[in-house]
Amino acid sequence: MIKHLETSCSVIFASVTWLLATSAAAQGYKELAAVGVDLFGVVSDDSVEHRYADFKSFESLGGVATDVAALGLADGRYEVFIVDHNDSLWRSRQPTDSYAWTEWEQLDTATKQVSVARAASGRVELFVIGSEGALWNMGRENDETSFGGWQRFDFDGTQLAAADAADGGFEVALVGAERAVQRLHFNAAGELDGDVESLGGDASDVALASLPGGGHSLISVGASNALSERRRVDPAQGWSDWQDLGHSATRVALTRAGDALQLFSMDDSGAVARAQLTAADANWSQPELILEAAPLASRLQGRARLIIPSLNVDKDVPVTIDLRFSADRSEVSISAFPSVVTEPFDTPFGETTSTVSLARSASGELLRDQGILRLPVTLHFDQSLDLPIIEEDGDLSVTLSSDAEGGQLLDASSGEVSLSGSGRFDGVGSTNPIDGQSAQIVVTGKLTPRP
Repeated sequence: MIKHLETSCSVIFASVTWLLATSAAAQGYKELAAVGVDLFGVVSDDSVEHRYADFKSFESLGGVATDVAALGLADGRYEVFIVDHNDSLWRSRQPTDSYAWTEWEQLDTATKQVSVARAASGRVELFVIGSEGALWNMGRENDETSFGGWQRFDFDGTQLAAADAADGGFEVALVGAERAVQRLHFNAAGELDGDVESLGGDASDVALASLPGGGHSLISVGASNALSERRRVDPAQGWSDWQDLGHSATRVALTRAGDALQLFSMDDSGAVARAQLTAADANWSQPELILEAAPLASRLQGRARLIIPSLNVDKDVPVTIDLRFSADRSEVSISAFPSVVTEPFDTPFGETTSTVSLARSASGELLRDQGILRLPVTLHFDQSLDLPIIEEDGDLSVTLSSDAEGGQLLDASSGEVSLSGSGRFDGVGSTNPIDGQSAQIVVTGKLTPRP
C-alpha cells in the first residue's frame, strides 16, 4: 500500500471544539501522549483531550482517535497527530496568532500507529506504522515548512516510540510482531543510519525519551502489564539490562521536562499516574495518581432477536440499552431499557404482538481482556392477544453473554458485540401456553463509547 501526503492538506476531519474546565472529572483514558508536563489522551468517547500541567484544567480537541502523538513546537505551542478508525492520519495545531486549534488536516490514509520527535536542529520526524504493518517516516525542516514524502522501511511492528538523539538525529523503539523491542537510529536528515539493535523484551507498548546527558530511557509494558526499563546513560556505551519498575500499566508515555523525565502510565481502568526521574543515574519516584478513572455511560444499539422454537417464533426488533460501567470497567449495570414491541406473529390462539420490557436486572460483569460481557436480566412479555380463562403474559430470566452459544465476543476496537441468553418462560396464571417454553434472546449491536 502506497502512502501519500495530501497535496492541499485541507481535508476537514472534524471541527475542533474548545472546552476549558476546572474540574478533574472526566472519562477514563484509552491512549495517551505527553509533552513536558502536559498530557494528551484519547478518552472513552474516542475524542482527544489536552490536560494542562495541573491535570485539572483541560480542553477538548474533538476528533475521533485510536492513537495519539503530541509535539511541542519551538515557540511553546502544540501540535497533535491522531489515527482514526479508518486508518487515516490527521493533525491539528495551535496557530501562531492564537492558542485555539486548527481544523483537523488529513495527512495519510493508511496508518495504524504514530509517534513524533524533534531534533536539536528543529527538524521534525513523523514515524508511523502503516496499515500493512511496516515502518514509515516523513520529515520537515522546522515548524513552518511542510512535510516531505514518505519513506518505507523493511521493518514490521505493532507499537513504536520516537525521541531525539544526541548527534542531532532520532532514535526509534519498535515493537516487533513477536513483541521484542528493536532500536533504530536515524540521522539528522531522517535517514536510517547503522544496524538495527535488538533489545529483547516482551512488549505490548513502549515509550522512549532522551536523558539530559544524551542517553535514553526506554520503558516497556511487558507480560502481565509489568513496567520495565532499559537505560543508556552514555550514548557511547550499551544499554543496561531490563529493570522491573515495580508497577504495571497498559499504556505509557515518556517525555522530558527540563532536566527531568516524566513517565505517564495508564491502567486498564483508564486512570493515569505519573512518576519522575530527576537524574540519569537516579531511581524513578513512586507513581502518583493524577487522573482517576470515572464510571462510563455507554449505549448498546442494535437489534434483539427472540426465538421460541415450540411456537415457531423468530422475530427481531430494534433495541437500545443504556449501560453504566464501573470506574475499573469490571462491573456493568443497565441504566435504561426502553420497551420494545415485536412485529405481529401467529400463535395457535391467533395473532399477537409482544411488548418486551425490563422487569429487573442484576449487576453484570465485563472481562475486557477476554471480550466477555455478561448481563443478567428478567424480561417481561406482555401479549396483545387477550383470551378468556387463558393467560398469555410471562417473564423470561436469562444471562445475556457474549461467550454463550449464539454470542460474539466484544471487539475492543469497534465496540461490536453479540449477547445471547437462553431460558424458560415463567408464565402468569395456572393456564398459560408459554409457561415452561424455552426461548433464546440474541442482542447484536455496537457499544458507544467502547468500555
